[in-house]
Amino acid sequence: MENVASLDCVYAAIGDFNVISNSSEKRGGLTPSYSQLADFNSMISNCGLIDIEDDGPRYTWTNKQLNQRNIQERLDRALVNEK
Repeated sequence: MENVASLDCVYAAIGDFNVISNSSEKRGGLTPSYSQLADFNSMISNCGLIDIEDDGPRYTWTNKQLNQRNIQERLDRALVNEK
């Protein structure tokens, strides 16, 4: 995906990336590993993308468990370049 940074046009990557960009995007469960966060953030940076903040729900995925077993994460996002 890093080749897209050299494109001379506006583009977006929208969807479920199945990974979070920082620990505040997860509630419950195990603490995310630094390497997972770093890899995703490096991809965003290397592709020249920015994350569009939205006004929707803070978390876009849940494991649908109750109480202490509940895990919520922000997996859906829209990334765009700055052209």
